[in-house]
Amino acid sequence: MKILIILFAVFMIVASMLIGWFAQRRAQGVQAFFGGTALFGPVVIGLSSMAAVASAFAVVGVPGLIYASGNTMGLWMMGAGAFCMSYIILGKKMRAMAEVGPVATLGDVIDLRFGKNRYLKLVTSLTLFIGCIAYLASQIKGVSEMFAHLMGWSPMTIGIIVFGSLIAYMVISGEVGGLLTQAFQGMVMVVAAVILFFSLFWITGGMSEVTEAVAHAGAVSGGGYTKEMSPDLLNAWGTLPGAVVLSFVFIPFLGVLGQPSVLTRMYSLKKTPLRYISLPCGARDPTCAWLLFAYSRVTERCTLWQKG
Repeated sequence: MKILIILFAVFMIVASMLIGWFAQRRAQGVQAFFGGTALFGPVVIGLSSMAAVASAFAVVGVPGLIYASGNTMGLWMMGAGAFCMSYIILGKKMRAMAEVGPVATLGDVIDLRFGKNRYLKLVTSLTLFIGCIAYLASQIKGVSEMFAHLMGWSPMTIGIIVFGSLIAYMVISGEVGGLLTQAFQGMVMVVAAVILFFSLFWITGGMSEVTEAVAHAGAVSGGGYTKEMSPDLLNAWGTLPGAVVLSFVFIPFLGVLGQPSVLTRMYSLKKTPLRYISLPCGARDPTCAWLLFAYSRVTERCTLWQKG
């Protein structure tokens, strides 16, 4: 299993480096290098936006929440509407800024919209800096801990390898390489969701078997952790109150609307009707929901088999 994980990790790193090398030919000029402005179609932008939002939180954090509280995160897929709402509210305006003047960063958008107000640009820059530091820190922590657990390596070593390669292809090709690489990662997520969808039924035998196993498992221990399984995990709200569950529906609407990695993709679009961006973007949460649901259920089933 470790060999497969290492091979796939190497494949992703090499693929990302090759995409970065290929993308440098399109990174001509400041706007292209720092913003990828008006260079890509809706499929690339949609997959890239989906991958940016469905990051360590979705791949590492949400499966843990599902394992801890059951179906609490089940309604998270309804957050797919967040992309549609963000493009309805800001999409046309952000894309229009690339026509009004040169746009390479969100700071340029602030300049064009508010007449080069330095104080507003300073506040925006500081906010983006703090937010990006927190975002990148969570990515490094999530990926490093996950691979350290899977491969038995030091989290520091994992972080240096993974994010060292990220820095390398970003230096080579700028935002063009980053955007194309994220689109590739988004496609990998979609393929993984399809594989896990069928794996769920192949490994467990179906939802009825999973439901019965979870309902009657009792306490399950493994890897130094003990989980008390119960039928409440499979309730409509899981083990948490309904208000908490509904908050996971509305939080993505606010988060996606204000996430820099989504906003910058808006002015990276070519002159394409914005309605065409909704399908690849909206695929994010149904795809991730099935990926996370299948992953958590397969993990639960395998754990129960090990116990038995």
